[in-house]
Amino acid sequence: MAALILLSGTAFSSADKPTSGTQAAASKPVKQRLNINRASVEELQTLPGIGPVLAGRIVEYRQKNPPFRKVEELLIIKGISKRKLEAIRSQIVAP
Repeated sequence: MAALILLSGTAFSSADKPTSGTQAAASKPVKQRLNINRASVEELQTLPGIGPVLAGRIVEYRQKNPPFRKVEELLIIKGISKRKLEAIRSQIVAP
């Protein structure tokens, strides 16, 4: 007889109970961070709050200046505030 397990309001039978964290993480695709030194305008627009104008400014700045060394340098771009940077920080990288 299968036991019924209640986790966070969702019922699972013992036959379909969730796997351990490592097994579940292995099957879940990991989204890679976007490299702000290589991303296209289209890729940059996938970030929350970054539209075509800001994406264009990032690419234009990149073309005229040395590569970004750290993500905080995005604050140089007109229209990128500390709040906007914090909203995208976990999704970007500047190696």
